[in-house]
Order: sequence, then structure tokens, then C-alpha cells
Amino acid sequence: MKNRQASQSLSLSLKEATQPIVSRIYLFILAAIFLISILTSVRLNAQVSINPASIIPGMEFTNPGTGIVQVADVNKDGYPDYFYNTVAGGGITYLQNNAGTSFSTPSTNPFGALASATPTGVILNVSTSVADFDNDGDPDIWCRVSGAGNDAYFQNNNGIYANTSLKPGMEFSGVGTGIVQVADINRDGFPDIIYNAAAGGAITYLQNNGGNSFSTPGQNPFAGFTGASPAGTLLNATSNFADFDGDGDLDFWVRVFGSSNDVYLSYNNGLYAVAAVPPTLEFTSNFGTAAFAVADFNGDGLVDYAGTVASGGPVVYMQNNGSLNFSTPSSNPLAAFAVSSGGVQLNASSSVADFDKDGDLDIWMRIAAAADVYAVNTGAAPQVTGTNPLNGALSVPGAGNIVLAFSEPVYVGTGSFSIRKTSDNSIVETIFASGPQVTGSGTNTITIDPFTNLSAGTGYYLTFTRTALADADGFIAGHLDYQLKQRVPETTADFLSFTVAGTLAVQLEQFTVSKQSGSSILQWQTSMVLNSAGFSIQHSTDGIIWNTIGHVAAANSSTQQQFQFTHTSPAKGNNYYRLKETGLDGTASISPTRLVQFANGSIVKMYPNPAKAYMVLEFDKAVPTSVHLFNMAGERVFQTKKNAATLKCSIGALPSGVYQVVISRDGEKLIS
Repeated sequence: MKNRQASQSLSLSLKEATQPIVSRIYLFILAAIFLISILTSVRLNAQVSINPASIIPGMEFTNPGTGIVQVADVNKDGYPDYFYNTVAGGGITYLQNNAGTSFSTPSTNPFGALASATPTGVILNVSTSVADFDNDGDPDIWCRVSGAGNDAYFQNNNGIYANTSLKPGMEFSGVGTGIVQVADINRDGFPDIIYNAAAGGAITYLQNNGGNSFSTPGQNPFAGFTGASPAGTLLNATSNFADFDGDGDLDFWVRVFGSSNDVYLSYNNGLYAVAAVPPTLEFTSNFGTAAFAVADFNGDGLVDYAGTVASGGPVVYMQNNGSLNFSTPSSNPLAAFAVSSGGVQLNASSSVADFDKDGDLDIWMRIAAAADVYAVNTGAAPQVTGTNPLNGALSVPGAGNIVLAFSEPVYVGTGSFSIRKTSDNSIVETIFASGPQVTGSGTNTITIDPFTNLSAGTGYYLTFTRTALADADGFIAGHLDYQLKQRVPETTADFLSFTVAGTLAVQLEQFTVSKQSGSSILQWQTSMVLNSAGFSIQHSTDGIIWNTIGHVAAANSSTQQQFQFTHTSPAKGNNYYRLKETGLDGTASISPTRLVQFANGSIVKMYPNPAKAYMVLEFDKAVPTSVHLFNMAGERVFQTKKNAATLKCSIGALPSGVYQVVISRDGEKLIS
């Protein structure tokens, strides 16, 4: 952990930025970082490959009605299983995935009560939705049957399915039972229901209220479509909810026959609105609109799409390159099917899932007469094999690093990590993946060294963005969201949470540093010392890299004590000091940071702060200087390079907020 003073400045700027000041940009310098020195590795940007493979024993589907199959991880072991019935009201056959080696019905069958028959009309096809409706970690099943009061709801409780009463508001009494989409629109972990009864008809949105009921909320995200939807809009197999633009929420793409007829609804600020269909997303064929699969095939955290317009025709793969730009890459992961798919059609008779549990998506295509095709993704996503601290750890030192161990080498990207408080999810510190606080790029171990000294007795957790880490094949670090069929970064406390150890029995009342005859004089005062191993004196010239330059013993006392240390050889320029107090049990705490300056030939000044239209940086001499501004998402939003003593940067076009200023200047590190 690093400079508490820097973290305090960050908190102050964030607080100020919430005030109603128009068009102001809050700027502060956390550190001057030389990009050349911190780039330790470059990701190889390889591409995955999805190739035909032998059908897993027990996977081949030989029954008629190839689409009447559902794929889900029923027993929560990470391997997707599958289940089906062949006629309406018929019994459900369940085939468990045995660690990717075979499929078979286990002796303890979760569908035991439904193995011989199901309620009248139940058929596991497009009129059925499998989702975790009660958000308890396992998939439930909602079967829509024509007519009022006929739907069936099979709830998974402790691994066993039971025919359960429908949740209030869940019953679908309209015609066209398949014309329903289930998706977590408001991102609360509970899947919601969306449907319309006819092409272009009004969209009904039923929000899942904590797994207890469904109703349309006052703040309806589909408020603009309660009377009608764009021509051709139908929420059935020709539509997909997915995060096409990569902003963390679900957009809506509807394929409509003919050129330029598709519908695209973008989700922004809690509302859906009609937006232009990205040119490469438009489906121009007059047939086969349902024959598409939307999924993150290359594992980069952005959903792609693949499809066939006719059985046996070529598979068209369009990769999401960000910013709603889709194209077929030169290294096409589905190149093995680019000429002919051998009877395959990517529609309801296909399932995209991680059948071998290696973190990427495979494809199972069911074809009549025992001719199924199984295509395996030859890549493997990076898996977290260990963390320090452990997830859920208690009594964690407040001044330690965070270490992530992976199954393979990973590389830093343009994203960031965040340390958040468990109590309110607030961000304590944002750490840029490519900055000097993150080391180990290109290895199996990533070390994160925060500036912030975490408060004693407080719970925290670590999150990171999509572009923070990836392996050489482009698979991002994180996990596979089986409902979205998309790799996602870790954004919740489930990944790595911990609690910092309680306050040590040392009460620091005062800590000062002064200059005297070319030396730095450190003085501090305590009101109590108990079970302490003493104070380590730490020094830094940049507030980032710290060295221990001395140690002062501490005797147990419940009365006031005075301590002093003299640093006889401070550096020119900035000298940062802090105290590290270590208890006899090994726990530690870090004092606030103190700064003194001795004559130096290159001091940076920056003003105004907050800034509006421009900011000025002043140095004592003209040398090549690069200036970069990053927003709190880790995205570079401004850059300039000049050979001058004074730089005036025009930043009036940037939105209000807090920005990190990174300066590279003639081989030296600067901080202000």
C-alpha cells in the first residue's frame, strides 16, 4: 500500500465534484509516470478457434423434434447439463454432464417427480424459459401453456425440481406463448419478463420483485413502447437482449425480414429508445431471421453473433470490435464452418454453452438421424487459482498488497481495478492496470499495490473492468455468465472480499517533519503503546516507491510518549515520510504521509484546479514532455506532447469529473 496523502486528496476531489458546478473539471496529479518504464509485457492478441470435435458420449440427440432441448447447469457443478421431453405433457429426461466426459442420468435425478409425466401442455421448447427466477444460484423452469391458468413453474430447491405455484404476475395468458424474453433488465440479479403479443405491438415489462412477484414498475424502462413498438418488432426467437455496446446493460436487437428493417433499442439512463441499427449488425436476408446465436465466442467480454441462413450453409461470424462495430476477422474462429456447416442451422436446435468448463463457449447443433455436430472452442480462459488475501479473509493488514494467481500468464490492458467498501459499495481507490501499482504482466501472478491505507475493522472488496486483464488469446479475466453467454469481469463482492484487522493498540496523536541544517527531523507523539514491535521509518521521493531508512523501538505505555528520528541525507526535491507501526502479532498500520522539499531543479506547478477551459503546467526548463488525462474508468481522454517549460492544455470539451494527470518528462518522475 502506498501514499495515504494521495488517497485523501482523491476523496476530497470526488466530494467536491458532486457539487453543482457546471463544466468544471477537477484535476490533480497522483503521479508522473513514465509509460516506457512500466510497460512490462505486450499481449499477443491471438484468436481462438472453434473446431468440430467428437460428440461427448450420451450427448447425441436421436429423438425427433431436435429443438425440444434445454441446456443449463442444473446441479451447479459448473458443467452445463441438458434435459428434454419429446411430447407435450411427457416426462422429462435429464442427462447430467459428468465433468465434460459423458452425459448420463444420475441415480439421484433432480427431475425424479417429473420423469414420467409433466403437467398438460408442457413442452421444453421456445415457450419455456430456464433462469434463476428466485436468485438462489440454480436454474428454475417456466413453461408457458396457451390459455389462462395453464402455465407450469418448476422451482429448483436444493437440487430437486418441484411443480410450484407461479409467482404473482408471472402467468402468461396471451396467445403466442413463445413470444417472451427473459432477461435481467435492471441488473439486480433477478430475471425479468418482457413480451409483446403481435409484431409491432406494445411491449409489456414485468419486473421481478426479489423473486416474490412480477409487476410493471413506476419507472418503466419500456415506457416509450407501451402503446406500440417499431414495425416488425416481435420478442421471439428473432430477437436478442445482449450488451451489444459493452456499457454494462442490455440492448435489444430484432431481426426483421428484408434490408434495413431490423430494430435496435439502446438502453441508456434507465430507458430504452430506438437507435440506428449498426450497419454490420443489420440482417438483410428475407429468411432465416431466427437462425442466429448471439454470444461472446472469442471471450473478450463483448457479444458477437454467428448464424446460418440455410441448413448446411456457411456459418457467418461477425465479431464485436467495440463501439458497435462488427466484422469478420481474418483469423475467423469459425473458419472450419465458413464454407459449409454440414446440415447445421444455428437456431433453436443449437445450444451455445461451456460444455467442457474451460471458461469459453462451445456449440452443440442437433440434427435429425443421429448426425449432431459438436464444435469445441480450443482456447481456455484464465482461471483464478488463488488470491492473497483469501476471499472472505479477516484480520487482513491494512497496508498489504493484493495478489491474484492465474492458471496461465495474463497481461494488463487499458482498464482498471477498484477497491470498494463492502458497506456501501463506494470506491476507495481506482488503480489503472497499466500503471506502476500493478506488476506481473505476462506472468501467472498479478500484484496490485494500492496507494490507500485501508481503515482498520472495515470490509472491502476488489473489482475490475473488462479491459483490465486478458490472456494471450484475448480471453478476459473474470467469469462466464451462462445466462448472457458472455465473459464478464468481476464486479461484485463475491470475487474477493476481506476485512482489515482492527485498530492496533497504538494511538498516534501527532506526526511532523521539519527541515534543519540539511536534514529532515521526524517527530511524533503517542498517547498509548501496547504490544508494539516499534516504528519503521519509510521514505520516498515520489510517493510511490518506499524504502525503510530506520527503526525506532516502542515500549508499552499508557501515557504520552515522544519519538524522534533524523534523516541526515534527504534527496533534492520532494521527500515523503511515513511511519509503519507493526504489532507483535505481525499486523501493521501506516501513518499519514508528510512532505518536505529541498532545492530541486524541476518542480511542476499546475493551475487552475478545478479547471474549466484549460489547465497550465509550469516547469523550470523546456524538455520534451507528454501529458495524458485518464477518466476514472481508466480511459485516456486527452493527450499532448510539447518541448516547452509551460504547457497550456485545452480541456474545455471534457465532461465534468475527476481525472488522473500522467506526465512523462525526460526520464524523471515528478509528483505534485
